[in-house]
Amino acid sequence: MKLRIYILLIFIFGASFVYAQNSKSRDIKIVKNHIPSSHGIRIYPNPVANFFKIDSKVTIGKIEIYNLIGKKVKSQNNDSGDIFDASDLRNGMYLVRIFDKKGKVLKVLRLGVNNESP
Repeated sequence: MKLRIYILLIFIFGASFVYAQNSKSRDIKIVKNHIPSSHGIRIYPNPVANFFKIDSKVTIGKIEIYNLIGKKVKSQNNDSGDIFDASDLRNGMYLVRIFDKKGKVLKVLRLGVNNESP
């Protein structure tokens, strides 16, 4: 359970955390690492109905979409010019991990999905 909370914190705040356990005192320390720059990345429209676009100064390689409990629900390569499909996602909030072509995480953003049927 604690591991899921740490993972959720990592995705929500877009920062990487390292925790270390001292073998003598059994204390756990959480150390906040370098927060990557935003690279001018934004998702729009947000909330999204069917498709969303990622505007970035850096070339996007792929994205991964996670629900708020940390389960990956979708992964998509950037084959269509920074336009991504969200039509198969249920209504709700998601976290989007954005990767560059080399596989480095550029940013984690929140995404609202509102696929209402007419």
